[in-house]
Amino acid sequence: MRWLFSSNAAIDRMIREVGEMFGINTPEELWLNNSVQNMNEKPPENICDLVYDLSNLRILSLPLDYIAGMKLSSAREQDIKDTAAILRKMNIQDPDEILNRIHQYGFFHIDESVLLESFGIAYGMEWLEKYYLEHEEEINKRLRESW
Repeated sequence: MRWLFSSNAAIDRMIREVGEMFGINTPEELWLNNSVQNMNEKPPENICDLVYDLSNLRILSLPLDYIAGMKLSSAREQDIKDTAAILRKMNIQDPDEILNRIHQYGFFHIDESVLLESFGIAYGMEWLEKYYLEHEEEINKRLRESW
């Protein structure tokens, strides 16, 4: 069983039309696509909420912090913006909090600069500057250790 959807011409057309209707497609890709399947394993069903369970369609919803982990792992420009929106929605203002949450799902290899960029987008450059100044020593230590 696929964990997203089986693509075909009719499905792709409907996805394109919905994306155009709401202005959420990008020039590079449609708003809904299966590309995440190439980068991430199927999430465990026990962390998902059941949205619909019909005879031929079952829709599960992932927790936002899991989605943030997937997006931080891929680190594409739109994923960084999406992560910022998730951080705001969840009112997470501490990078360690989101790291602890996504580590529980197995997302351990997150680029700290990508994470901080998401926070900068979410809460502004003043927030990012303040965070960096308050945590400069530990950030620099982690950077030295990763070299």
